[in-house]
Amino acid sequence: MWGRCPRTGVRKVTGVAPANACVGLSHFFGEACVTSSPNAARNAALARWANASSSERSAAARHAALARWGREADPLSVAARAELEADRTARRQSPCLNCGEPVGHARRKYCPKPECFLARRATETAERRARQGRESYGYTEAIAEAYHRRRAIKKGATVEKFSHVEVFERDNWTCGICSELVDREARWPEPLSVSLDHIIPLALGGDHSRANTQCAHLACNVRKGARAA
Repeated sequence: MWGRCPRTGVRKVTGVAPANACVGLSHFFGEACVTSSPNAARNAALARWANASSSERSAAARHAALARWGREADPLSVAARAELEADRTARRQSPCLNCGEPVGHARRKYCPKPECFLARRATETAERRARQGRESYGYTEAIAEAYHRRRAIKKGATVEKFSHVEVFERDNWTCGICSELVDREARWPEPLSVSLDHIIPLALGGDHSRANTQCAHLACNVRKGARAA
């Protein structure tokens, strides 16, 4: 009697030995897949299939497809796929560069936790700025000064040219909003990094001048917003 393996679809003959062995499922799992007699062996093979990983099931499907066409799997290609899968598994277990836990993906260096995502963004930003020659504080300060001047001009405010560091030194690197010291080593966008605050905001008609500016934490400056001190 002719039939097909319920898992692999490979045609088999029941009641006739030894042609009743399934060459698909049994070829991979090493168990007989027959419906006529040894149900224990068949059930064991099905149990192994149910507990197999996706890569093992893919390999079994490839073997079954080759068996349908009367071909044998190329040992070299099988070995190469096994080596590739082993390499992918090892890379999935590689530690996250921030927290040290497995990343869970062959191409990732950081796990998907929010804090690790922010760490990756910060690292990529620092590397990009280093490649572009923007790692020096003087460069970023010049950019910030130009930004404030352009913004003041658009608002029609009085614009005075001066260095931000001049104001920071005048205020002894003390936040004019919370009166706490500012960390000189912190860099934007760290909350405790230094920023230039307009006492009367430009949006409310304040000038971009030494008299209308003060040293402030970035976080304090953001919380203050467009409100007068």
